[in-house]
Amino acid sequence: KKDFIQSSNVPFSKNFWLAMIGPVLFTLGNSSETFLLLRALDLGASPVKCILLYAFFNAASSIASYPAGILSDRHGRWPVLATGWGLFAVSYAGFATLGRDSSWLIWALFGLTGVSSACTEGAARAMVVDYAPRVRLASALGLLGFLQGAGALIASVVAGILWSHGRPEIAFWLGSGFAVAALVVLPWAPRGSAPASR
Repeated sequence: KKDFIQSSNVPFSKNFWLAMIGPVLFTLGNSSETFLLLRALDLGASPVKCILLYAFFNAASSIASYPAGILSDRHGRWPVLATGWGLFAVSYAGFATLGRDSSWLIWALFGLTGVSSACTEGAARAMVVDYAPRVRLASALGLLGFLQGAGALIASVVAGILWSHGRPEIAFWLGSGFAVAALVVLPWAPRGSAPASR
């Protein structure tokens, strides 16, 4: 019990908090994937096509997850996260501007969003492990989950309000904008890994 109390008092470092900024900013624009399906319906996709699009999204995310993890281990978390944020920004800008006569392009956008998910989810958790004190890894991951959940809730509520006012494209522009904001703060993210004594 004494060891538990002592470990819970170990503070998170400045680098840890700096490392959290980008992923949390990104989450503020990462609304529920349900809105991707609603957008597809708005653009004339049938319910069956929406199911296939969602399956394609999940397949792309699953296939890309392991290679993204390997790249994260070899080249660092930030290049993989930046790739995911960049792909997300492009795909959400595409969803904002897509017309009903571009039904083939929606497949590419769902695929890009799936690859983006593969790049961001695992690398963000690994980044937390890199910068959190070893005795507080569970707390750090829980904090990341809380902040990401809160950000996604805010993003989804805002997207829902915009949708109800007939402005779905603004919701996607916001998502793209927050991904770009995460990229903008990337130069201030810490480099390397946490100190050896944790």
